[in-house]
Amino acid sequence: MKKIIYLSIALSSLFFACNNGESELSCEEVLSKRLFEFDCSLSPVRVEVFNSPEELARFPGCEDLPAPEKYDCANTKFIEFMTENLRELPQNDMGNGSMIVTITIERDGCISSVFIRDDYSCGCECIREGIRLVKSMPDWVPAIDGGVTVASTKIFFIDF
Repeated sequence: MKKIIYLSIALSSLFFACNNGESELSCEEVLSKRLFEFDCSLSPVRVEVFNSPEELARFPGCEDLPAPEKYDCANTKFIEFMTENLRELPQNDMGNGSMIVTITIERDGCISSVFIRDDYSCGCECIREGIRLVKSMPDWVPAIDGGVTVASTKIFFIDF
C-alpha cells in the first residue's frame, strides 16, 4: 500500500514538474509562441537531433513484431492514441482548425518539445489542446543511428 502511495506521489510530482505553464499563458502569448519545451530531466544530455536516423522513432506497443510490421503497427497505435485522446473543441468562426506539429523525441524516448509549424484556422484552444495531447503521450521508442539511440524529430498533423 505504501508503495502505491509513494508511486502516486512521484507520478503527481512528475506531472506537475513537466507543466511549464502553457495553460497559464494568455491567448496572445500562446498564438505567438511556436516552441513549447518540456522538462525531460531523465533524458541524457543531447548532442545532436537527427532528422533522418537509420531507424525512426516510433510510438510504443509493437516491439515484439518484425521490423516492417513494427512500424505499421506503431503508426496504427499512434493514430488510435490520437483518436482516443483528442478532446473535441467548440467550433470557432472558421471551424475547428488544424495544425502541423514537430516533436523532439530524446534518446530515452521522452518528448522534450513541441513546435507548432503551422496552424490553419486554429485558435488558442486548439494549440493548447495540441500541447496537452503531446504531453499526454507515453515515451516513444527512440530513433537509432549507428547502433546508438539518438534524439530525433517527428512531424504530424492534428485535425480538430
